[in-house]
Amino acid sequence: MDKIERRRKLKEMILPTERVRQQVLEIFQELAVAKKHIPYFLVAEVAFVVDELWEGDDKPTIDDIEFYLEQAVFNNSNEYKKHPSYGYRYLYNRDH
Repeated sequence: MDKIERRRKLKEMILPTERVRQQVLEIFQELAVAKKHIPYFLVAEVAFVVDELWEGDDKPTIDDIEFYLEQAVFNNSNEYKKHPSYGYRYLYNRDH
């Protein structure tokens, strides 16, 4: 297998943690849209909702959820914000 083929294969591969991260962020986004009157969510609130709606194995811990939210804030500050006291926020077009 040459480098180009290996990189193509790696790019198409979905890592186990990537699936968990995607589902956590999707649930958080849906929570923010459904409860748009609440601007920020505590990690415990997000964890409660994730626990209720999780599909499949590898359910994340509260520490995992916080880690994925921190990553989202760091990597995509246009969509995710963190307030030191109030928690996490997902910024979206409020016309949902």
